[in-house]
Amino acid sequence: MQKGFTLLELMFAIAIVGILAAFAIPAFQSTVQNNQLVACANKLVAAIQYAKSEAIGNRQTVLVAADAASAIQPAFRVGRDPDGNNQVEDGADLLQSFACDGGNAISMTPTPTITFLSFAPTGFRADGQGQIVFRTCSITGNGRDMTVTTGGGVSSVDTPDGGC
Repeated sequence: MQKGFTLLELMFAIAIVGILAAFAIPAFQSTVQNNQLVACANKLVAAIQYAKSEAIGNRQTVLVAADAASAIQPAFRVGRDPDGNNQVEDGADLLQSFACDGGNAISMTPTPTITFLSFAPTGFRADGQGQIVFRTCSITGNGRDMTVTTGGGVSSVDTPDGGC
């Protein structure tokens, strides 16, 4: 007596695996995009908290600025601005940079439209732009809102349905 599978049984098993994969792959891609969205929001929160900490620790104004030159978007730079142009240049002024993963799958829009925010040595915001909300959206329509208060506090919540 021979043991093993017939060709028909093998084809049936492969068909079942293919059907299961057809349902699992889209769900997995959605999970990956949602994780990239949350990671991007967390990177912005980390950049803001790092800037606040550095401003207090070094007793000088520290910026969080958009990094338009980065190949990965959204991206941010944290550092000093001795020339007052509201940008963090390469070199000694750059303390750290943050970039989101996900390529074009993630977008970020600040309200009001800004390119930087800054923290004074007291830890409070020094840019005079009021409360800022950063909305991060994925191509799946999910999103996170990060609110930065004038006192330097940061909170992050899911966007309301239809927000992205």
